[in-house]
Amino acid sequence: MHISVEINTAYEGRNDQVAGFFARDNDTGSIYLLHSGRVGGGTKGVGQSAFLTWSDQRPVDVVDSSGSLRKGVLVMPIDGIAASRSAVRYIDIIVQFKLAVRAGDMETREFHRKKKEFDDFYSEARGRRMGRRSAEIDYLSRHGEVVDALNAWRTSDLLPKGGRVVKNALIDMGVTVGRDLVEVFEVKTSTARSDLYTAIGQLMVHGAAADCRRVIVLPHKEIIASDLKAALQRLRIELLKFKLDERKATILRRRTNNSKRDTLKRGP
Repeated sequence: MHISVEINTAYEGRNDQVAGFFARDNDTGSIYLLHSGRVGGGTKGVGQSAFLTWSDQRPVDVVDSSGSLRKGVLVMPIDGIAASRSAVRYIDIIVQFKLAVRAGDMETREFHRKKKEFDDFYSEARGRRMGRRSAEIDYLSRHGEVVDALNAWRTSDLLPKGGRVVKNALIDMGVTVGRDLVEVFEVKTSTARSDLYTAIGQLMVHGAAADCRRVIVLPHKEIIASDLKAALQRLRIELLKFKLDERKATILRRRTNNSKRDTLKRGP
């Protein structure tokens, strides 16, 4: 057996030499384990930036008691029925990353381009505080499950000829043919105006081509204001909904010819 990753935490105070740390949501009191994304293993190519680029993990900003920022990937909440699911998935991603490094997947021109985009994106965001509502932090800890379900839902249907699914720091998911982005998906955790304005902007910026398919993915129980729903239709942005419970993420899609739903689940 080999150690895949060590997530150690400091006994007290802040210590950036260890990769793990805990953060508390001040609104709910819930505590989460985070990881810097710094992975080792003695193999050339194994490192923090390469791992975060390859895995599409999204670090979040945490403010410590002195007001300083620290970035980390949400690994898991420390309690709850489904708490361990996120941690198991995160460790498995690290295992797959190290296998990909050994297979030479990090030596391609495409990966180096993607890594540069990742580094540029997070260097722009460095130093900015990114506030998030307490209801979203649990979503963030399981964001990968929602994207996995979205990926499986999309690949269960035929892709365009030569098409492949892509993810990066700028979009939740997309489909490319060659260098052209022909489909783009953006997941949001609520139907609040600010979230929908952001999603619409992201879809229109990254799905700028006239024939690009743009899809917004939203929680299934939330109501969309009528003017925003009309805007989505006017801008030809498709609506897809997801359900996230304690055990699984499910993508819901209404059929065009009746009211039944196609569902695709991730999880037992």
